[in-house]
Amino acid sequence: MTDVIKGSAMRFSLTLTSIGIFVIFLAIAFYVVMRAIGGEEPEWTAMSVFAIGLAGVLTGAGWNKTQQKKIEST
Repeated sequence: MTDVIKGSAMRFSLTLTSIGIFVIFLAIAFYVVMRAIGGEEPEWTAMSVFAIGLAGVLTGAGWNKTQQKKIEST
């Protein structure tokens, strides 16, 4: 059973999802800084909805990993 846990696709998926979301948040931070340098107001509403959507994706990936761990531990 340890081969299944070490070779888990869910762990890999969660890691890639986390890295991808981190990169997207860096892009959002870059956007905010560039808008601030340009003297314009960033679109806070659109960014917050987008960030909540990303948090939902990460929560879903984490939940799937948790459920998989429960199944593999039994």
